[in-house]
Amino acid sequence: METRSMKKRIGPLHRGRSPGHNWSWRWVSQHAKRQRNTRPKDCNKPPWQIRLEKDIEKLRADCGRLTQYINNNRSRKLIRHVKVIFETRNTHSKHENSNTKPEEF
Repeated sequence: METRSMKKRIGPLHRGRSPGHNWSWRWVSQHAKRQRNTRPKDCNKPPWQIRLEKDIEKLRADCGRLTQYINNNRSRKLIRHVKVIFETRNTHSKHENSNTKPEEF
């Protein structure tokens, strides 16, 4: 008799559920997704400012790569990045000559 009553008490806990709550795991996973996709509340920057900061970070990275290239660092990865920089960056204005040297970028 004691084993039957013990199974009744332990049964729901053994199956991974607590008898006190009835919410589903689907709700928990959807709530977690919503939490991951939002920015932290302390970061209340407008979208244009976030885009500008990302562009500035990219420009700083490009400057660092060009500096390494000028200082004779010729690793394969760096050469690949520098080629992309040469292809994508344009001249400063239409009245200037085209940028051909790393120092001109």
